[in-house]
Parts: sequence; C-alpha cells; structure tokens
Amino acid sequence: MNDVVLYNVPPSLCSQKVRLVLVEKGVSFTNRWVDIGPTAENYEPWYVKLNPKCVVPTLTHGDKVVTDSAVIMRYVAEEFDGAALLPEEPDVRERMEHWYSLGADIDFRLFTFSNAKPKIVQIMLGKKIKKLKKYAEKYPDLRELYAQKLKDIQGLQADVVQPGRSKEMNQRLEESLNEMDALLAEQPFLSGQAYTLADVIWTVTLTRIQFIKRFEVIEGRPNVLAYYRRMQSRPSYLAADLWPRFKVGSMMPVFVKVLAPRLAVLGLLLLGVVAIVYLLWWLSPVG
Repeated sequence: MNDVVLYNVPPSLCSQKVRLVLVEKGVSFTNRWVDIGPTAENYEPWYVKLNPKCVVPTLTHGDKVVTDSAVIMRYVAEEFDGAALLPEEPDVRERMEHWYSLGADIDFRLFTFSNAKPKIVQIMLGKKIKKLKKYAEKYPDLRELYAQKLKDIQGLQADVVQPGRSKEMNQRLEESLNEMDALLAEQPFLSGQAYTLADVIWTVTLTRIQFIKRFEVIEGRPNVLAYYRRMQSRPSYLAADLWPRFKVGSMMPVFVKVLAPRLAVLGLLLLGVVAIVYLLWWLSPVG
C-alpha cells in the first residue's frame, strides 16, 4: 500500500504545484480528492484536524502530516530520492529562492475573484462564511480554527472590492514577467542550467495565468512564452494533471463524490412518489 497520500483537488493551484513536484521526483502517491466546492469537505472536522487552515493540499507520508504547499514542496524535494530540485551551489540556490518566492507570493485567489461578477463572488464567499459559522457552533473544540478561517475569508471578501489590491498584485506579476523574459534570453531555466523548484512553481503559475484567460501577458513576452512551451512539453506536465483550461473529465471523480449521495436521495424520493401514485391507483374506486 502506498504510504504517500495527497489530499487535493484537480484544479487547485497549490495542489498542482505539489503534484508536479511529486511527479518530477518520481514519487508514487495516492490521490485523495477533497471537495472544496459545494460540500466544503475541507471544513469537515476530520480534514480540519489534518489541516488546521482548512485548505488543500495536505500530504501524509506514513504517520507524518505536512501542510502548506510551499512546505510540502520542499519536504518532497528533500525527503525523497530522484531529481535534485534544490541546488547546492550558493549562487544558484539564491536565484532559485528568489524566483520561488516571487511565484509563491502571487495571490491568484484575488485575481480569480476580482475578475468574477461581484454578486456571484459575494454569494460564494457568503456561503463559505455561513458554513464556517455553523461548524464553529457545532464543533466547539475546533471553534478557534474555524474562526481563523472565517477571518481569512472575510479578509478576501474585503480585498475583492478594493480595486487597488488587485491592481497592485497585477503590477507585481507584470514586473516579475518582465524580469523573467530578460533572464530567459540568457539561460534555459530560472535558476540557470538545471530544472529546480523555481521552475515547478512558475510552470504552474504560468498555467494558472492561461487558465484565468490572461494568456496575453505570456504571449507578449517571447522568452517567457518559449519557456512555458518547453515546460509544457515535459512528460511531467501531463502526468501531474496541470490545468491550462477547465477539464470536465478530471473533475468527474469529484462530481461523482458530491452528486452521488444527492442523486441517491433524489432517486429515493422519486421512487417514493411513484410508489404512492401506484398505490393510490390500485386503491382508487374508479375501475
């Protein structure tokens, strides 16, 4: 039995980062899909006890539980045999850390919600807030953790309606891409001549840029575009199930998991209605 389990969901940005590291390192792992949508499985007590921040991904390695995608990525890079993703040379490591930090600091939650219709955003975040308050009352032993997550969602709710926050984040992204375009004119990878964790995080970052339909910021920078195409041609890109666009097929396990219980209940209700109608027909005095 595989002792590495990744609790994640296919389109999640941070889940993709960790899947790509695992694939690049050649680590065999079991996928455990966690619904962060309608059923908010990430707020369920069993998951909160695994990951107090109520987010995906979470990695378990035997009895060890590792949370936070940035921590998980380094853990995988350090603890497992396979490709060396952490440079040993000080200057190369410094460049890797620079690009790694730039990629990790981009707030794609803010980008995503800022580009959506305000009413839809408020409805979505409102439902999360309502569910968190309900869970905080229902599970007092986890109340503080739910309160922290509630504060996080309310902070996002406030940031979304402030154009300045989104504008600031967009400017940081543009500056990073300009720097990257100049650098990639001289070398094949972000840290130099070898693929590292910096390339992992930026492969997924560029993929998310395409996913949110901002591909023009990549196309407008020829060296970044060429780099992105090279990263997409690596076998790991498909193997890690990265998402440059929405994939209905990859979401089927999650859809089935979410919808099956509801369809079963609906089926029982319909069966009940049919049975009642059938019984009434037989009991009807009208021949």
